[in-house]
Amino acid sequence: MTRSTLSRRNAMILVAVAVPVLVVSACSSTKSVSKTDVETQSQQQLSATVGSQVPAIVCPGDLEAKVGTVIVCSITSAESGAVYDVTITVTSVDESTGNAKWDIKVADQPRGSST
Repeated sequence: MTRSTLSRRNAMILVAVAVPVLVVSACSSTKSVSKTDVETQSQQQLSATVGSQVPAIVCPGDLEAKVGTVIVCSITSAESGAVYDVTITVTSVDESTGNAKWDIKVADQPRGSST
């Protein structure tokens, strides 16, 4: 039962969502979204999508505000402790407003599982 419950929940989370956030400009000309903002905004959007609070998303660092940039974050199931990859891909950057949007996709299988 736990496996099917996780599968249903993951199926709901698999929805790709666009998350608009403010792009923070560092001292250099490279623009990025802070690690904290990526984690917080992504968690909030996934929670809104599935209709309940999802566990914290943990990312390895800032997200470069460049279309096509990909980072792989993680989310840990509160029920099983299994860790799932969360792939975040920048889909657009509005240079005039400084907003970036990205898609979020949670893996359907936990890390290290064999299919």
